[in-house]
Amino acid sequence: IHKAQYIPFKESLINLLKKPEVYESLNCPSRANIMTDLSTRSFCYQHPVFKLPDSLKIILFYDDIGIDNPLGTRTKSVGMFYWTLANLPRFVRSQDRCVFLLACIEKQHLKQYGFTIVLDDFFCTIEELQTHGIPVTINEKLHIFKGSLLLICCDILGLSQMHGFKCAFRLGRKRFFYCDVNQDTIRRINKGSECHLRKLEKYDKNCMAIDFANEREKARLKKKYGIISLSPFWKINNFDIFHQTGIDIMHVLLEGICQRELKLLLKHIQQQKFANLSSLTSMIRNFQYGCNEPSPSDKFNLSSEDNELFFSENHGHVALTKRYFV
Repeated sequence: IHKAQYIPFKESLINLLKKPEVYESLNCPSRANIMTDLSTRSFCYQHPVFKLPDSLKIILFYDDIGIDNPLGTRTKSVGMFYWTLANLPRFVRSQDRCVFLLACIEKQHLKQYGFTIVLDDFFCTIEELQTHGIPVTINEKLHIFKGSLLLICCDILGLSQMHGFKCAFRLGRKRFFYCDVNQDTIRRINKGSECHLRKLEKYDKNCMAIDFANEREKARLKKKYGIISLSPFWKINNFDIFHQTGIDIMHVLLEGICQRELKLLLKHIQQQKFANLSSLTSMIRNFQYGCNEPSPSDKFNLSSEDNELFFSENHGHVALTKRYFV
């Protein structure tokens, strides 16, 4: 029997709303002419639910953690879901006591059964918030709270798995679910304006084409679009899985932008004949790093192919190498 631990979302939300300080923060919205964060931008003022002055704006977090057994060598990867309210002041909701556990499940079981079955109660509560609202008695007075899911925050890998996209970042035709460009095009992009982002309307058409295709055509379309299955969050009314998804920026910097900048710098050094790839590899590998800093492994190597420079190293070493270059 495979099990997951889940804390009922509706009961947790009601208990939070009954706290006097939380109810006071809901009655003290920020000034309309000042944009302080996502909850005060024009998107919320135009949303059918969030435009209500006391609507609840929920933020969902997801991340993986590795748990080691101190008596053995086995490591278990566990998927963790958390939530908080964007209605709370920023300096409050960033504290640990204002981020609440929703569910946890072993990653292997999450891959086997999917996100829908784990978050089914969460989706039901969101639907109730959007339609009828949740009644809460505060100070002997009944209040009806409406709201919805405002944002999902996660790293790129977790978001790709959560929304049903392919996770083959190195070999996939479309590496990142945000970008509607193929592998060759994304290598040549240097500006954000040059990257075509996915749109929800086109995503719906792609998923529909996959659903109505035969088995052979379905496999071809999944590879073409980079889509495995429909996102479970698609069932939430007026929720855009692209606009309302926040990426962990450190993963983008260390695994994308920093690597790109390092490649361009090393390629320029090679083209100007300041040093060749062999000597650069030796210098980076043998540099005297700090005693508490991770140094590149003995397998670190620089190679060039089809006017493209490659190096394989984890994001910690990428950040360290970039810092010493700067």
